[in-house]
Amino acid sequence: MSGERFYKLLGLTPEASEEEIKASYKHLAKIYHPDKNPSPKAGEKFQQIQEAYTYVLQQVRKKTNEKVELHEGNNDEETTVEEWTAYRQKARNRYRAKKQKQEKDLDNWYIKLRTGWNRKLFISIVVLSCSINLLFFVDFLLPKKIELDRVTRFSEVMYKSMDNHRVSVVETENGRELWLNHFNNAYFLKHPFAQIKTTAIFRHPIEILVESDYRIYHVPVHFNFYWAQLLIQSILLIPLIFLFYKKNDAYFIMGHHASVYLVGGIIIYFLLTENRLLHMITMGYY
Repeated sequence: MSGERFYKLLGLTPEASEEEIKASYKHLAKIYHPDKNPSPKAGEKFQQIQEAYTYVLQQVRKKTNEKVELHEGNNDEETTVEEWTAYRQKARNRYRAKKQKQEKDLDNWYIKLRTGWNRKLFISIVVLSCSINLLFFVDFLLPKKIELDRVTRFSEVMYKSMDNHRVSVVETENGRELWLNHFNNAYFLKHPFAQIKTTAIFRHPIEILVESDYRIYHVPVHFNFYWAQLLIQSILLIPLIFLFYKKNDAYFIMGHHASVYLVGGIIIYFLLTENRLLHMITMGYY
């Protein structure tokens, strides 16, 4: 590093006084000292600051042949160039040991995620997510079923969905809450009974069949797992992808946590609502 860059690193000019040099070093040491800044890059930065400080201060001291001052934190102490070199080596060794410990801890963390109960939990999520994904696909292909139900409550207030459709909600006797696409719910005052088209296995409601003037209207149902099936299936692929991911890096950690917390949470909610666990076990028979 050139002399000019030493001054630039300390934020000084060649005309800086000894007091300004000390003040600049103290300020930077508070920010980048390894004992105060845990960042790995901070240690390297602090070493550069020490070298710059030694050089700049020596230039000032050449005129008076005084000893070089070492500033560590807020303490000032006299030291020779040899002592300063020894201190620098000690700081480097301490930084190297700290970095090796961090790398060892990270390696142990990778091993922990790939063994023991963490691995068993991860494999369980992979099996469940793949099974649900496969049944989603089969459910999409199988012929749909018609269920008879009765609308018990409804709202005539229209809301806007994410794809700019106007939707309103109805509740049925069998405990369903259905968001109907652009439909006047006042129809159910005189005709409360409804036919609901559902998938064969998970019984996801797709649409309500409404009879009027000798015609049958197909009213789509929004905001359910079938409506967001492609998105859900894509998310359920995350555990399978990271089952075969072998690198030890940040992507593996993010993928593992996404599989356990995001996908695992979706699976638990999916299976424990609307009798889907029973539908899955009986393949839609119940």
